[in-house]
Amino acid sequence: MGFDGKHWTTNSDAASAFLKAAPGPIPLAVSPTNQLYAAMPDKTSGLRSTVVSSTGSAWSTVGTAGFSDGSTQAMSMAVDARGMPYLAYADDSKGGRISVMRFEGGVWSHACLPGFSKGRASYISLAIGKNGSVYVAYQDAGEAGRAQVVKLNGP
Repeated sequence: MGFDGKHWTTNSDAASAFLKAAPGPIPLAVSPTNQLYAAMPDKTSGLRSTVVSSTGSAWSTVGTAGFSDGSTQAMSMAVDARGMPYLAYADDSKGGRISVMRFEGGVWSHACLPGFSKGRASYISLAIGKNGSVYVAYQDAGEAGRAQVVKLNGP
């Protein structure tokens, strides 16, 4: 399914089939140029993160499918003012702690230290300010389940 700026449309390409097979909630984000991004744990990549994008007529994979270090859960996505997508998620290879990655220069890379939360993270929310500051809010099991809000300082 895609949005052409006025109407929702369906298409039958591989990424659409991929999205229909999503094992849970699909976080969405829209760039300043109206490019739609969707992320999910990819069943064909051991539930590692895969992001697809659409400009309205077709979906395509952004970078490499299954790019995260381990299987992922509780994902959240945002796009900065330059159009760079970010993905925050509970990373099972890091004990369910939060990792944040960004797509820059054609590759996904960590935006900060991987697995930075004290314990397993849930209810993750990612936001990017107009000045480019990246914030992540989440519930941290390592902090007695209390909510945490952090500003990322970079890799």
